[in-house]
Amino acid sequence: MRILLDTNFLVFAAMKKVRIFAEFKGNDVYTLDVVEKELAKLANGNSEDAAAARLAIRLLKAKKIKALKSQEREADDELVRRSKAGYAVATQDRALRERVKKSGGKVIFIRQGRYVMPE
Repeated sequence: MRILLDTNFLVFAAMKKVRIFAEFKGNDVYTLDVVEKELAKLANGNSEDAAAARLAIRLLKAKKIKALKSQEREADDELVRRSKAGYAVATQDRALRERVKKSGGKVIFIRQGRYVMPE
């Protein structure tokens, strides 16, 4: 399965210390260039989200996750577009999950702060 990681999924996983890459072993995992930009913007600061964003950036680099080039300006629009092409979208964003499901795509999310679940 090809899986696309969204910003809030990466930040939430880092905050809750969910081992998403162990869960996704055997799958092709990607992110988007716009997601990397969002993480970089979030990482500038002192909040808990900033620390989690910095950890997420380090994990993406350590795991050598490829960032796909976006054709859309907004990350959510690109994630929906890619979901129509067969990518499963990993996100915590309820509105985005609904958009992906309506377009016929697959969604993955973290439940109860520790379980990676398909929807």
